[in-house]
Amino acid sequence: MCDTLRNRMLITVCCTSYIFVYTGRYNLSIASPLLQSSGIMDKVSIGVMGSIFFFMYAFGCLFNGYLGDRAKPKILIVTGMGISAMCNVLIGLMPPVFIAFALWGINGYFQSMLWGPTLRIVSSVYTDSIKHSKAVMLLSVSVGVGSIVSVVIATLATMIGVKFVFIIPGVLMLLNSIVLFIVLPKPREDENKQEYSIKKIVHNKDLRSMLFPAAAHGVIKDNLTLWIPLFFMEMYHLNLSSVAFYVFMIPFATLVGRIIFPFLYGIFDKNEKTVSIISFGICAAALVPFIIFRMNIVLSALLMAVVAISTSIINASFLSTYPAGFKKNNQVSIVSGVMDFATYIGPALVSPVFGVLISAFGFNSMLIAWLVLAVISIPAVHLSNKSFYKNKDYSY
Repeated sequence: MCDTLRNRMLITVCCTSYIFVYTGRYNLSIASPLLQSSGIMDKVSIGVMGSIFFFMYAFGCLFNGYLGDRAKPKILIVTGMGISAMCNVLIGLMPPVFIAFALWGINGYFQSMLWGPTLRIVSSVYTDSIKHSKAVMLLSVSVGVGSIVSVVIATLATMIGVKFVFIIPGVLMLLNSIVLFIVLPKPREDENKQEYSIKKIVHNKDLRSMLFPAAAHGVIKDNLTLWIPLFFMEMYHLNLSSVAFYVFMIPFATLVGRIIFPFLYGIFDKNEKTVSIISFGICAAALVPFIIFRMNIVLSALLMAVVAISTSIINASFLSTYPAGFKKNNQVSIVSGVMDFATYIGPALVSPVFGVLISAFGFNSMLIAWLVLAVISIPAVHLSNKSFYKNKDYSY
């Protein structure tokens, strides 16, 4: 009973922690209209700032994913959470733009310390396959909850001032890092631990086949979050308070996607490949109407929510259940890191481009790019190695 209570407390703390992580990541999206209206940043600068985060997060995932399978994950998680918190607080002090860029990049790097090691701790504690799968699914759902909580906290903070959109999440994350230091255990040593390198992992055909689709869904998912407030404000001439409801739909849709994923996974014979293909198809179908005609705001919001649900399902497939299948060889963190790298290098490369495109040609130029990526990803997933999922150690 003692072990059961301890494990429940552990998964609760891990899920709560990852909820708070998102408050210090998605707050830039809510702050962007205020940063623009106050003259602090323009669209290009906002795109660059988002890109810096994605670059640092992506490359950090490679290094910290590798380190997460070798070093003590507790140290990585507490350090990552604490320094990320301080970066948010310092940005809230409204330093010069170039310093804010640097701090946001540091924030991205240290947030990359969190997911892989957290997944490793959960995989280490829950050794039973059924309990392990439930714990991983629950951890995945926390990402959706974090999206909602981040928007709520950031939106409320705008009522006080733009600086508090960063300071309040920073304080919450700092307090949470203290809780993590007290609660997190040392993971059990895996007797089947094998030596490996990042190069060797990437040479795995099963993993390599999904890198482009992972990057494509990352471009859509993270730029949807970054640009959605400005999209509704400029397309439908809303102010920040009026747009809050429509912005809130996106993280709620993300949570819905996380909740739906386990059911789809079961319906399609526990095959992430099929689930991902269907989700990319639904995403593409939801984007087509934006290209064809001008819609009213309600239909536009509903279709954006469908895009968010689809990318959330894909994200759960690529970044949660798949890496957890490498537990037997003690490669959970590094596989998670490689998939995270692919997911975030995409938006890192194109977010500034989208800022330029939106300024020059409007938001439809970005939506067309999303549609192309979603369509290309369907055959990319379909033509991937048929044995893509044979390496799974667990039946989720």
